[in-house]
Amino acid sequence: MQKLAFESQARLHNNPNIPPLRETLAQVREQFSQRLILKALVEGRLVGSLRAYEENGVVHIGRVSVHPELQGQGIGTSMMLEVEARFPDAVAFRLFTGHKSEANIRLYGHLGYEVIAVEEVDGHPRLVHMEKRRTGEA
Repeated sequence: MQKLAFESQARLHNNPNIPPLRETLAQVREQFSQRLILKALVEGRLVGSLRAYEENGVVHIGRVSVHPELQGQGIGTSMMLEVEARFPDAVAFRLFTGHKSEANIRLYGHLGYEVIAVEEVDGHPRLVHMEKRRTGEA
């Protein structure tokens, strides 16, 4: 499902070698002991996933994937809200996406994430780093 979800990003950025497409099943399995992995199911079918880990009060979110046929239907939003709920003591949440990924940037912006940096990566598309800080209010 991850590879299917990220194929559109590879096409958008004209880069078939983005890390989510190169990751092996063994590498994914290894992440289960190192990360929180959320999955979204619809009628028992895997339609979305993401990974997260906390380090020094900052939760790093990655590999946000939603099946292409179901993108734009709130699955990504639900997973993002769930990961934030799973880390109630975090002071911030960070993630990145490709600079041409306007739908992703828009989604994260609607959820309160702000662009904190734009990165050029070895001639590959730039990455947009985003962060959402918790306000101390409950």
